[in-house]
Amino acid sequence: MRLKIFLTPFALLIAVIVATWYIWPVVVDIQLKMGEVKKSQENLNATSVKKDNVAVLVASLDKNKDKEDFISSFVPSSKDEEKIVNGLNYLASDSGVNLLNISIADDKISGQPTAATSIAPGKTSTYTATPTIKFSIVDVIFSGKYENIKIFLSQIHKMEIINRINLLSISKAAVNEAGGDELATNAEIKFGYMPYINQAESGLSSVFSQSSFNFDSYSKINELIARKIPVLDTGQRGKANPFLP
Repeated sequence: MRLKIFLTPFALLIAVIVATWYIWPVVVDIQLKMGEVKKSQENLNATSVKKDNVAVLVASLDKNKDKEDFISSFVPSSKDEEKIVNGLNYLASDSGVNLLNISIADDKISGQPTAATSIAPGKTSTYTATPTIKFSIVDVIFSGKYENIKIFLSQIHKMEIINRINLLSISKAAVNEAGGDELATNAEIKFGYMPYINQAESGLSSVFSQSSFNFDSYSKINELIARKIPVLDTGQRGKANPFLP
């Protein structure tokens, strides 16, 4: 009788140990699986919303075709050296300066790399690619009168392609007639472009979470192009050509 009383609690203890070692891991695994299923369902719902928004966004672009074309031209998806050279040639001729040389090279430090997410072994990456702007460095050598050079630089500033005059060097031309006012100029200009990127599944851009595009950038770009280039320093005002005595 005493043996039976002793064996009953012992059997219960064994049952608890078995449950702990064999059943509890299964319970934990089920809970993890349920969490993964919930997360997958959330991702699926978010993707479905983005998918539905695609048609709406396409319709929005169709209604704003002029803005879409302008932005696509101002920030092209690839570098177009021919367009840059032809544009500079046209502006130089229109401004009355002598275009002597144009050279183009890639900017090795252009754009900011997107940081990759640290992925634990055996886990699936949720990395989202983001677009980054890249630049081509265009070195332009030209000569002309001061007023014509100002016109040329101003027209470059207003080109319908994102650009920035990075360096500018102006000096009196080496070959110049007595009393002449020809100036030699070397300008380093950065022209930007933004390559297309691939996005899929949960990595889709948050843009697709919206049902309309924000065209504020269009207005800002127009304002930027219409803005005049910075004026000369106060001490140089009043001179027809600050590079002459």
